[in-house]
Amino acid sequence: MKQRFYSLDLIRILAATLVIIVHTKGVFFDKQLNPEIFAFFWVIGTIGVPLFVILTGYLMLPRNFNEDDYLSRYLHRNFLPLFISFECWNLLWFLFDKIPFLTLYKNPMGIKWSTTVKAALFIGDTNSALWYLPMTIALYLGIPIVSYVLKEISNKAYITVLSITLIISGTIIPTTALIAQVFGYYPHIHSVLKMNIFGASVWGESVWMIYVIAGYIIYKGKLRNLGTWKLLFFGIFIPLLPFYFIQLRNIYGLGPDIHSYDLIFVVIPSISLFEILNRIEPFFEKASLSFKKCLTYVGQASFTIYMLHIFVGGALIHIIRIIKPLQGFLDMVGYLRGWNIIIYFIFIIGIIIISCLIESILSKNKMLKRWLLLKK
Repeated sequence: MKQRFYSLDLIRILAATLVIIVHTKGVFFDKQLNPEIFAFFWVIGTIGVPLFVILTGYLMLPRNFNEDDYLSRYLHRNFLPLFISFECWNLLWFLFDKIPFLTLYKNPMGIKWSTTVKAALFIGDTNSALWYLPMTIALYLGIPIVSYVLKEISNKAYITVLSITLIISGTIIPTTALIAQVFGYYPHIHSVLKMNIFGASVWGESVWMIYVIAGYIIYKGKLRNLGTWKLLFFGIFIPLLPFYFIQLRNIYGLGPDIHSYDLIFVVIPSISLFEILNRIEPFFEKASLSFKKCLTYVGQASFTIYMLHIFVGGALIHIIRIIKPLQGFLDMVGYLRGWNIIIYFIFIIGIIIISCLIESILSKNKMLKRWLLLKK
């Protein structure tokens, strides 16, 4: 029986929660009324997807893909379910988007039928949060190759040149372009070298290879010599601080609009946070069995939470709006300093709980459990 690593479940839950924050912060916090809070949630929420990608590298790259039998099992057990799941969710998102009481935003996302068809054939963007799945599908196809390269090539000079080139093209150049814009210069520079062998071309390109390889580096223990407090301060606090003020400037109309995962202000905190969370596994030895079961249950449901959070959140908001006292209370949330944050986290917890309940119901069907929810 495989050992359960509860720290990885915690990472899954945190990543899903941060993704929820990215997509729901605007429902509870107005930019003009709560600019500081809005910018804060904007910044921390950006780390959610990178955590998922780092986790993919952590779990998948160490595997032995040299054997034909294992590679065949990998295609059947990992790649094929992911592919089928995407096709199903791609259609479901189109259908859910047409149901008024599932709409989270005042202006519907408006997913068109043509967009859904093109996304299903991988010839067009999803125009939704589902963009993460095509990127993951590409990563899953490339992971055996990347894994082989990481294990078989030992020439230090080549590895050094490849690493430097990947870092410069994947995050240094995009960050330099952003900083220039912050100071009023628009040099229109971008990385010509596309180092993203497998992954997505949205919200950052070469950076996805940085994240997936970072997962492997963490798995191999290459960052263990870095002190936890140093990682917290220099790896998380210091990079996020300027990112926060850049986002705050944007809210006040003084800077560029940013939504990308290739900024060094996102890359370093994401990797640092994953490393720190990965270190707390020994603490779970003293945790109660019920707590660990709960952690495992929610962690295993993280994919479903990701898929359903916008529509579950929309249903909750719809229920609040049709109950006049609750609607009046929600209208005042923006003015309730402190309480609005508490109410917002209750809302997030509600999304997680309801998504888990839906998953527990759907999991009773083996086909849905395997091919829709990706549970083995």
